[in-house]
Amino acid sequence: MAKSKSVKKPKSAPRVPPGLEWSADTDCVTLVRPKRLTAGAWTEALLAITVEDRPLAEGERLGLGVPYGFPRPVANDPTAEGYLTAHGPEGVVLSVAPMEGWEHFVWIAVEKGTLAPGATVTIFYGDRSAGSPGVRVPRQALSEMLWPCFRESARAALLPASPRVTVEAGALASLRVHLPGVAWGGERVRVRVAAQDAFGNRPPVSGRVAFENRAAARGLPESIPRVRGLGEAEFETPDFGLVRLAAREEKSGAGGVSNPMEVARGGGRLWFGDIHVHTEISYDAGGSLEEMYEYARDTAGLDFAAASDHQTALDGVEAVCRHPGGIPGARFESMPERWRATCEAARRFNEPGRFVTFAAFEMSPSEFRGHRNVYWLEDEPEMLRVERGEPGYLAGTPLADLARAKRVLVVPHHPPIMWKPGVWESNKELGNNGLVYGDLPDAVQPVVEMYSKHGTSERLDNERPLQGQIKGHFAQDFLEAGHRFGFIGGSDTHLANPGSPLREGPYATLRFRAGLAAVWAPELTREALWDAIRARRCYATTGPRIGLRFSVSDLVMGEEGAVRGARTVRLEAHGEAPLIWMEIVKNARVVAQWTAHRSRSDAALEWEDAAGAEREVDWYYARVRQHDGEYAWSSPVWVRR
Repeated sequence: MAKSKSVKKPKSAPRVPPGLEWSADTDCVTLVRPKRLTAGAWTEALLAITVEDRPLAEGERLGLGVPYGFPRPVANDPTAEGYLTAHGPEGVVLSVAPMEGWEHFVWIAVEKGTLAPGATVTIFYGDRSAGSPGVRVPRQALSEMLWPCFRESARAALLPASPRVTVEAGALASLRVHLPGVAWGGERVRVRVAAQDAFGNRPPVSGRVAFENRAAARGLPESIPRVRGLGEAEFETPDFGLVRLAAREEKSGAGGVSNPMEVARGGGRLWFGDIHVHTEISYDAGGSLEEMYEYARDTAGLDFAAASDHQTALDGVEAVCRHPGGIPGARFESMPERWRATCEAARRFNEPGRFVTFAAFEMSPSEFRGHRNVYWLEDEPEMLRVERGEPGYLAGTPLADLARAKRVLVVPHHPPIMWKPGVWESNKELGNNGLVYGDLPDAVQPVVEMYSKHGTSERLDNERPLQGQIKGHFAQDFLEAGHRFGFIGGSDTHLANPGSPLREGPYATLRFRAGLAAVWAPELTREALWDAIRARRCYATTGPRIGLRFSVSDLVMGEEGAVRGARTVRLEAHGEAPLIWMEIVKNARVVAQWTAHRSRSDAALEWEDAAGAEREVDWYYARVRQHDGEYAWSSPVWVRR
């Protein structure tokens, strides 16, 4: 193979998160093939590393990783997906071995001979020569993902020529049609349409979209043009009822049906979003901040989103990059550049009335047991500092005091999860024993994440269980202990794709569809969403935009109050698919259920609790399931005697 031109160390690498170190070595790394990567396709990748300046002697090693979302490289099974082989010039013998502690990396060692300047190592990832099917390209389309390469002797500092690869969307498969959750009779609203491939990516097609049931919306045009897979139109709502719009791409016939839009005569609005999202700013995720926000707003059609990357707002935290999916040698002890990037992206994409964002970060591990996200209302909050030995203190101020002053929202997630023992050596004590909700006051943590791609945290007997679960740390356990909090959903995606229908992720624990947070707020602004979440006027879904209203007598979801006499429980649900049942949960047990006998996507349940008070304070919430297995959970209502 001809010697490639060296790539000199760049002055800056804007698409690679700060915190990575660059080697002074100028070895040239080239992705020879494939030239184009399509989401979900099978392929065999060929890379070439040409040695420059310094030889690689016998016993020295090259480290090679694969981008996030690609299958882990396999060194010892020629029939496995991701089988990786390395070949040197004549007289040089190379070996490939897994990199202990880093599941997406391998060592390529010089067993015999020397790789002199100008020598080239060819690497087959997904080598099919002995029966491997190759590698499957990630189903999530992302651009310029890092393919990290380094010399061991350079302390794992990355070669500046480490390639970047882009995964493109596949062919048009269907349409996403998005309507507001709630509109008022007679107002003008937007319908948004996005093309999607089989995996939820947006292909850049530009056909026209026709609406199949224009009679449901006054003034809706017959069709709309679509530029790069996006389009929208306005129409006037009817006076009351429900609206679902069906759309079809005229050339391909690909179609889709919108979420239900409830037309009311007034009252609150319903917004859907995801505020638990990771990007390449985290040490264990891929995709840029810009791609994440664009996906949330344009492809998934969400109303709000937030990048909650690991520890980007905490200074003084050591070794938080110790993760099997991280990059060896990355130094994230202090991350001011990452926090500035996070805040700047949130500020730039925040557009009140259309799309809302928050500056946020995830603190895990921390001085508290379990994982929590912290959200800010302001544009540019200062970076916080952990004072070791003082649990709950950031920059000398208790986190609880920050939350009481309404400067931050704190949201615990996957409270009962237990990671596989030994995976995160630095996180055994804090991360493997379950979250303790009472570590912070209830008022500081107004909601708990009921569901994410990790699974469901409601109770031990779940259809979508977390990979490891610890009894006594589920949401129902905390409610039974007397705590007060609402429910929201999220994704915890590590591929910058909130609202994606994908049921997988780059790690084994991320194995379900992304959840959503549904918030009842009067308008789409940071302040309105913030106040609504604090008041627990919100609920969780496993992904679909299920409309949900829940009340006990005059108390709506999230409220607490006294009810004298009989308690009337009301539940109304509007699904994206037919509903199979709706349940009322009281004090951790099901006390009422509605079951469908025919295909219905809309249902209402009214039930009188004849038993009345069982405790000083009883708590109720609703659980709804669609025929396709998707769920929604209302926030609880607390009723005093």
